[in-house]
Amino acid sequence: MSINTALTRLLGIRVPLVLPPMAGVAGGRLAAAVYRGGGFSFLAGAAGPLSQLTNEISISRRELSLSPTDPLPIGIGLQLWRLEAPHGDPSLGPQFIEVILQERVPAIWLSFGQEMEAWVERIRAKEKELGTSRTKLFVLVGDVEAASKAAECDIDVVVGQGAGGLVNGAHLVSILPWADGGVFGTAFIPTPEALYSDKQKELVIKSSGSDTIRSEKYDIARGTLGWGDRVDGRGIKNLTSEESEESLGSEEGKRVYAEAAKAGDTSRIVTWAGSSVGLITELAPAEELVKRIGKEAVESLNYLKSLSQ
Repeated sequence: MSINTALTRLLGIRVPLVLPPMAGVAGGRLAAAVYRGGGFSFLAGAAGPLSQLTNEISISRRELSLSPTDPLPIGIGLQLWRLEAPHGDPSLGPQFIEVILQERVPAIWLSFGQEMEAWVERIRAKEKELGTSRTKLFVLVGDVEAASKAAECDIDVVVGQGAGGLVNGAHLVSILPWADGGVFGTAFIPTPEALYSDKQKELVIKSSGSDTIRSEKYDIARGTLGWGDRVDGRGIKNLTSEESEESLGSEEGKRVYAEAAKAGDTSRIVTWAGSSVGLITELAPAEELVKRIGKEAVESLNYLKSLSQ
């Protein structure tokens, strides 16, 4: 069965579930599996070099048995701060946009940028130049003011950033009175297809919501500080979250973190996880997970309908 919302009609999907472009998690295999399950997914773009994105695109095509000339039924997300001054390289923006549009993706997710209106205009202008069809644009916002500004642009979907709480069908149904679908991130970390290491997936399964914390410390240690005002991530507590910001930002602190990243040491590297992580108790294939969430959502909707009879 399918659920009929404005989002499912817009994207031609069966379940109003979107996998966001999580850097280090949302690769080609995971994106393809979510699509097969009936949801919609975004590959993470601009978090690494362009070659990394094109490689994941190739993996998605192989997973879905698509030729290089077939339209790709998967979106691509851009962390815009990495393509803007002073933290990123503005010269890379046009390259990413051209490659993405040439792949004929149905949607682009734009987030964490200071020039959102300009990015929308650049994409629309490049579409005309290349003669490609209109791409659906998703814009992530963190407050009402940003949502209002985004709605004035030539975009299709405004995504409200939350606390990372959606993991099952009942959660999806709970937001449908005021939203046309849900963004599920943490739920798809412990899947075979996700890019996270096995140790990180095991950590997510074992952790509870009280084991997580919102903090900029992980970004201080990694040197990724271009997200914007009032933006931090929620990760599972470890040695990094316990250290002082001064220590983490020092040359020695950054060296220690870099070595931990190379070794995959989960006692120091960040493992992002939302507040409902405690409800995730097993490793599950992504395609199966999407179908399960969809089934649970339909059952919840049918139950609610029965209450009014």
